[in-house]
Amino acid sequence: SAPAAPSLRLVPRRRRRTRAVVTLTTIVVFVVLFATAAVHTTIVSGQRDLDRIAARIQTGERRNQTLRLRVAELESPGRVVDAATADGMEVPDEVTWLTPQPDGGTEASTAPRAGAPEATGGGATEDEGVDEDVTDERAGSDPTDADGDGADGSAG
Repeated sequence: SAPAAPSLRLVPRRRRRTRAVVTLTTIVVFVVLFATAAVHTTIVSGQRDLDRIAARIQTGERRNQTLRLRVAELESPGRVVDAATADGMEVPDEVTWLTPQPDGGTEASTAPRAGAPEATGGGATEDEGVDEDVTDERAGSDPTDADGDGADGSAG
């Protein structure tokens, strides 16, 4: 009698599926790594641009500070007086200050050269002959006559 033949059956091929999953997983990992590298490169490039802009802002702020200092120096009263004197102007003994009033008139007050205008002047108002649009010479009034009495205020 002949030996009995072993019973054979087909086993499904899992190797193909396993190989496809490994290949697909490897591709996905490389795509994710490439995308991460691309995003990182974009971030680094953006940071470099931000650093350049920040440096330009700092440079501009330093220049602005230097220019503000220069303007303050040029606008200083001492420098203005020195420049005016160098151009032939003279410093008056008295200064007549015209102060605008809420009613549209002006108030004139006289102060010594080094002093500031008086808080309340008792000076002439627009109604008393001081025209705010016309200088004292054109209006025919004396710039040192703060009280409007026609006298120059001198003792002699």
